[in-house]
Amino acid sequence: FILGEPVEYVKSDAGEIRALMGSHEDLSLKERDVALGFITMEPRALLLPHYMDASLVFYVQKGDAMIGSIRGESTVKKDLKRGDVYTVPAGAVFYVLNANEDEKLELIGIFDTSRGSRSGKLQSFFVGGGLHPKLALAGFRSGLLAAAFKVSEEEIKNVFGSQDGGPIIPTSVGMFARLKGQENYLESVVSNKKHKKDEDKKHKKHKDDKKHKKDEDDKKHKDDDKKHKEDEDKEKRKDKIFNLFEKRAFENQHGWIASTLGEDVQALASGRIGVSIVKLQAGSFLAPHWSKQGAEFGVVTNGTGSLQVALPNGTNGVDAKLNAGTIFHVPQFFPASQIAATHECLEFVSFTVAA
Repeated sequence: FILGEPVEYVKSDAGEIRALMGSHEDLSLKERDVALGFITMEPRALLLPHYMDASLVFYVQKGDAMIGSIRGESTVKKDLKRGDVYTVPAGAVFYVLNANEDEKLELIGIFDTSRGSRSGKLQSFFVGGGLHPKLALAGFRSGLLAAAFKVSEEEIKNVFGSQDGGPIIPTSVGMFARLKGQENYLESVVSNKKHKKDEDKKHKKHKDDKKHKKDEDDKKHKDDDKKHKEDEDKEKRKDKIFNLFEKRAFENQHGWIASTLGEDVQALASGRIGVSIVKLQAGSFLAPHWSKQGAEFGVVTNGTGSLQVALPNGTNGVDAKLNAGTIFHVPQFFPASQIAATHECLEFVSFTVAA
């Protein structure tokens, strides 16, 4: 019920990423094919562009962030604030910038590893870096890369040996301004691919004009437009931002509960993961409850209190103290109650994971 401490996954002078994955001692995360992640970044710090073999759903616990990602043929920038929940699909290249010059950025996330190369484990592939972090493409011979990118082998070696500050780096005033401005940091990654697809579309249209009659062309264009709109709507749903502070499901003098509800959940890792936040006033508690949707993984973000979980045979499974940073797990259908201490509030973020 009370899980262990997250371990260091990435660390540099500008920030760190800690992760808690399934282990032989605790199978609750592994059984649900998830891992928990905690990202802390110094002011103006940048998490370099990379992609992962797991989708990520994260909650902004503190500060302001700007995230850039490649979605289909285009790149997307999103500004995030405290309380926002956002999803990055597996395989999507993305970077994170601490958009604040004075305050640290803290993100709490859950990784869906169900489609990853190793169940319950994480694998990052950096496309921005050099010596440290090592670029994923460094596994190819320089001659092949030079031919692919139409540059000299010397240029390839210079690029692959330029960055050695770690996955999270500080940014200069100029670079920080460019990242926050209109200049698209990831545009060069997709520009060649987009140009090729545009040319393919033109070529295909030219062939269709010769091959089909006008009425057949009109029908095809309508079908294409419909599919294009459906694809756009799908991408917009993936890029949707949910702010938990704006989605309070219940509130009274004893506290409040906010959660992703209804269609919102469908955008979070294909509907498998739900996110909620609970704040209890001092001396208050959540009445015994259980989840029909899935197992609960909670992270205490502020205050102290306790957790009680009942077993199916009517005995007490756990009566444990909760402090800021405590990570707990409540199995699906098991009755549980979270209780705030008499002298201070209790606040925690909860991820509900369906089987």
